[in-house]
Amino acid sequence: MLTTRCSAGLAAIAIVGLCCSVLADELHVPSQYPTIAAAVAASQAGDVIILADGEYTGDGNHDITMPGHVLTLRSASGDPEACIIQMRDVYFFPPERAFTFSSSGSSGTVVRGITIANGSGRGRGGGVLIQGSSPVFEDCIFRGNWAWGPECGGPTYGGGVYMSSSNAVFERCSFLGNFVGPDPCAGTGRGDGGGVYMAGGAPAFIDCHFTANSAGGDHQGSGSSGGLHVAGGRVLLLRTRFERNGVFGYDGLAYGAAMTVSGQVTAIDCEFDRNRLSGMLLHGGAIAMRAGQLDLVNCRFKDNMADSTGFTSWGGLGGAVYADGGIVTIANSLFVNNSARQAWGDCLPSDVMGAFGGALCLAGSATVTVRSSTFVGNSAGSCDGAVAYLTDIPREGSHTLDIANSIIWGSGERPIETYGAGASVDANFCILKGEWPGEQILDRDPMFVDPAASDYRLLPGSPAADAGANDLVPPDTFDLDGDGDTTEPLPLDLAFAPRFTDDPAAPDTGRGSAPIVDMGAYETVVDGCYPDCDASGSLDFFDLLCFQNAFAARDPYADCDGSGEHDLFDFLCFQNAFAAGCQ
Repeated sequence: MLTTRCSAGLAAIAIVGLCCSVLADELHVPSQYPTIAAAVAASQAGDVIILADGEYTGDGNHDITMPGHVLTLRSASGDPEACIIQMRDVYFFPPERAFTFSSSGSSGTVVRGITIANGSGRGRGGGVLIQGSSPVFEDCIFRGNWAWGPECGGPTYGGGVYMSSSNAVFERCSFLGNFVGPDPCAGTGRGDGGGVYMAGGAPAFIDCHFTANSAGGDHQGSGSSGGLHVAGGRVLLLRTRFERNGVFGYDGLAYGAAMTVSGQVTAIDCEFDRNRLSGMLLHGGAIAMRAGQLDLVNCRFKDNMADSTGFTSWGGLGGAVYADGGIVTIANSLFVNNSARQAWGDCLPSDVMGAFGGALCLAGSATVTVRSSTFVGNSAGSCDGAVAYLTDIPREGSHTLDIANSIIWGSGERPIETYGAGASVDANFCILKGEWPGEQILDRDPMFVDPAASDYRLLPGSPAADAGANDLVPPDTFDLDGDGDTTEPLPLDLAFAPRFTDDPAAPDTGRGSAPIVDMGAYETVVDGCYPDCDASGSLDFFDLLCFQNAFAARDPYADCDGSGEHDLFDFLCFQNAFAAGCQ
């Protein structure tokens, strides 16, 4: 099926030279080939198989082993909703999955604009099975695929996709409603990776969505990773969203409703929203970190939950993130309204029950470093605490928590809870409720722009403005600004706005040379000129009246010196700003 065109000029013929180029064939299904399998069998390296829009079912359109050469398989329209490979969604039928990639020669094969739906796999890979190959999936949907145990109580991996030793790339793909779990019978089985299970390799997910995928354990078994399970290797997550994924631990263990990590994960500009663990022993409403390294940069966690309210033992550990091993670094990230819930209403820090760490729970041998992040409204049952630091429960170990240039607010009187002998927290240049050891710890309203509208940027004059430590800003390891400099201090905030911005309404109370970094995930919003109180575009007598009225109303704007009080010094501060004028 290969078309070759050769051309030779007279001079080339004279010296017996020949110039050839190879052109790929287009193989059309079903107009030329009745099934996908028939077209794949007829293909050669470089060919393009084009599927007409429609639904592909039955023999020849599933359980397709991709050949040991590179090809492209795409829909004619590019719309995955219009081109669907549909398997039989019946438990008692023999399992049907769409594709198996098991040859390194198929690495680089592109699958584009196709939906893979209702596939099933015994033990692993309900929709697609990848072993030792690195295909590329673009604009694809993996929907309603599932994998169950190879035998009653056996483990199961990858409801949507299972891959091992693979550098596969998924770009603009959606994983919707995939499931992994053991056989529905008594036993101790588990299911890992409702959307995707990866073991080794270095895959990447770019602009992808994991939505409503789930994993479950059976009776005394365990379940983990409703969205993505990382068992070794390293993975890049870029602008990827995990939403409403779940793990159901029944009366067993449950880990990471969105993701469980025992490898290396870099997540940049990702969102984790409304993921949920349910069961008895719950670890990580969004992410469970077990071993390896997890880097979270410019990520947002909202309304994730580790919820054991329907059960009678233990509770939730880490409403957003639980870590009991490895190294976790968090920078420029936002944690809002995440929660850990326990079976009983009382806050009982014991080895029987309890809920710990509305946003983050640290245990075991994990090392966690938090920089330039904001935590708002996170809760742990009837316990206070956005962050919990456990030394004796549930696992003993040596671990550390280092937090700086951050804000923890609206999480009760004890935003950080420590349990067990030797528990201590290294916190510096932070806004925290209560009294804490460390440098520049402030118990003051951070003055968010509009919390009701989920705008957690800082108003001018915020006590967090120009109050951080420049030397505690982490390096731009992942080159957020794309300038090739990975050793400079992180130059952007969560909104990808400049990280070092001077707030003329705030004194420089932090450490370093101006401009001094703000506390929290966002830099202060400095729009226009601070003394232009009435926003008229010019400084005049009406700005003085405007400031006087704001002062009388105790408006945060009028706390010009950022002292937390409205007094004579605010008038002096405003007078100086007015005299300095607008640039």
